Formats: sequence, C-alpha cells, structure tokens
Amino acid sequence: QATNSVTVEDSRDHRSIELRHCLDRLEDFDWLVVSSAAGAERVASAAAAQTTVRVAAVGSATAQTLTSATGRPPDLVPAVQRA
Repeated sequence: QATNSVTVEDSRDHRSIELRHCLDRLEDFDWLVVSSAAGAERVASAAAAQTTVRVAAVGSATAQTLTSATGRPPDLVPAVQRA
C-alpha cells in the first residue's frame, strides 16, 4: 500500500542554518526574543523543548502564537506596542 507524505524543510540559506544552529543549543542562552507570529511558529518546538530559556514576545499576536504552540505563555510581553 502506497503512502503519501509531505516534508517541510527550512531553506538552506545562511540565516536558516545559523538559526537552526542557535536553536539546537538554546540551553546556552538566557532569552529567546521572538518578533513575529511567523517566527514564533518557526521556533516553537525548540522553545517548548527547552523550558529553562526565558521567552519574550514582541506583540500580542506573537505572544498568542507562542502560547498556543509551546503550551506556556511568554515570560515577557511589552505593555506598549508600536509598529
């Protein structure tokens, strides 16, 4: 029986490789600062797995995405948001 699957991978540009490297050693950092909902989706699994790093979300949409994806609210969300 044939099975269909879809694989989603990060692009292999320099920034993606650097981000993956940092996320792989997230325990070495004190803070993870996320500035967009799309960024929150991209780093959510690493943030959920590494509960010792504190997480800051820039904006309420980013905070909501992080909370939904990681199961915990960010440690810091600025009270004032300016675009």
